[in-house]
Formats: sequence, C-alpha cells, structure tokens
Amino acid sequence: MDKRITLLFTLLLWIGCSTPPIEKFSSPQITAVELQSHVQYLSSEELAGRRPGEGGDILAAKYIAEEFREYGLNTILENNSYYQSFKVPVKVIPGSQNQMTTSLNGVQYTYMYDQDFRPLSFSSDSTVSGEVVFVGYGISSDSLNYDEYKNVDVQGKIVIALRFTPDAGRPESKFIGYDSPYRKAFTARQKGAIGIILTTGPADEQTPSLPRFTWEQRTPTVGIPAMNVKSTVIESLF
Repeated sequence: MDKRITLLFTLLLWIGCSTPPIEKFSSPQITAVELQSHVQYLSSEELAGRRPGEGGDILAAKYIAEEFREYGLNTILENNSYYQSFKVPVKVIPGSQNQMTTSLNGVQYTYMYDQDFRPLSFSSDSTVSGEVVFVGYGISSDSLNYDEYKNVDVQGKIVIALRFTPDAGRPESKFIGYDSPYRKAFTARQKGAIGIILTTGPADEQTPSLPRFTWEQRTPTVGIPAMNVKSTVIESLF
C-alpha cells in the first residue's frame, strides 16, 4: 500500500532594528550616580520592555550607542557604527499555500487547511513526500527505558505521533516534559524522519479538533515540516 503525504509550510518573519534620538548622561569617572542613571533609564517605563524592533528597543539601542560614542569607545564596524544588524524572528503566521495530500491505493486525496490540518509554528518551511510510519506517542528516552522508535525504520519517512503521553493527566506521570510537540518533532528529526504529523488519539478527545496555532518565541525551527492533523483524517488513512 502506497501512502504518501506532502507538506508545505511558509513561515513569515518580521525583523526589527534601531534609530531615533534621546538625551544622554555621561561622566569621565565611573560613579554610582552615573551607573544609577543608566540603569534607571534603561529600565524605565518609557522603554516599555524593549522587545526586539519595538520603540523601547530602538530607544535603548540609541541611548547605548550614544554613550559609547561619548566615552570614545572604538568600533571595528563599518562607518564607525555601534550598530550590528542580526535577524530576530518576532512573529510567525501560517502561509497561504499550506497543502496536504495523500495517495492511497492509487487514489489522491487533498485535505483542507484549518479544517483537516494546521502547521506547527516551529515547522520548517519546505515540501516533503514519503511513506507514513506510526510511532505511538513519539517518545524515546534512555533514562525512562522507553522507546517507541525501537525496531521502527523512520529514515526518510514521515512519522505520525499521538499528542500528549500514555498517562496524560496524571500528576505523578513519569513522562512530564515528553508531551512537548517540539520535543516530539526534534526526536523524530534525530531518528531520521523527514516530517512529523501530530494527532490526538480517540482516548484523549471527545470531538476531533485541531489545537490553535501558537508562536513561542523561544522555540526555534525544528528542521523538518511539522503539523497537527485531525484524528478523523488519520483514521481514514489506516
């Protein structure tokens, strides 16, 4: 039986940098008063948290650059600048061309974005096609002596894993932390999979549904396409 799934993800990143003027305080000596002045300004309400690319971030960068200039600090950057640009993803939204198709016994099926499937925010932006392999909850742990990848060949394949853990909801669960979608996707990549599909098992849901698309700033791209698929779609494949 030939089972192939194609995933396409587009992740849009918005990057911010710095500019505008501000008043500065400096002294030829390092004094407690001067240090207090810097700390008070950089932690003030005016800077509003200094998230990358936002107004407070721009004001803070400008202030620090002006102080460096005032103190005569040398820079190796172009045009004696104190600004060094780098990319910071601050927002990810699902692209307009996310697709999922399967080929089953020679028949091709196309599924609906936001109804049948939804990408995960840490997914790589790419297209893959391959055989589908089921790996239970997608957990592999030497310390727990628990490995659902044991004797399963996932090299170059797309894995399907259940969300949550075998004993989900129990406070004394030995799988705490292993329910993380990112961790499951990272494990799949380490094992050689080219993509991962997460779905909710019948025991964990009354009505088949898709979790919300959420963006966690501290979670980098996992390196393979990753998405959630409704359990009814998975059942139809098997």
